[in-house]
Amino acid sequence: MSHGNEVGYFLGAIDLDSMQIGKRFQLKNIYYDFNKWTFVRKPPKSQQVGRVLKDNPGMKFELGSHTDSRGSDPYNLSLSEKRAKSAVDYMVSNCEVAVESITSKGYGETQLINKCDDGIACSEYEHQLNRRTEVKITGWNDKDPLWDRSLKEIIEDKDLYKKVIEQERRQKNKALTSRK
Repeated sequence: MSHGNEVGYFLGAIDLDSMQIGKRFQLKNIYYDFNKWTFVRKPPKSQQVGRVLKDNPGMKFELGSHTDSRGSDPYNLSLSEKRAKSAVDYMVSNCEVAVESITSKGYGETQLINKCDDGIACSEYEHQLNRRTEVKITGWNDKDPLWDRSLKEIIEDKDLYKKVIEQERRQKNKALTSRK
């Protein structure tokens, strides 16, 4: 944590949010055009989200996509499943997220985030808010060897850097193998 890879001290306040199974995070700025399932424009935050997913190999995630209320229920369910798969494919191919760590699920119009249900007049902006993708933590992959260690033990481990590099290499190889 200090210059020259020497052991150092980090002093500062870090805001941490608890990571727990079932917790959802909305991917801000990743919305879909009406009746479309691919990203029309590259989502600006997608690389950051991909990095979080990649950097937490001990966790399993679901990318769940949603539609607005226009269209039939079966059509919206199918459309949202295509959106979720498109988002997963993007994370695997562009952000090197391991394919076994991420799944897709379409929710259709079952989880609207505003009043824009069938028959209710809404602006295009209000409908757009429902056409979204969320990340949900669904479980744990293989146990991370650092989980059972105290921060002091981790800091004092002189081989930690080598272990982290090796783990990243294994993840990258898994991602490359899963694309073939």
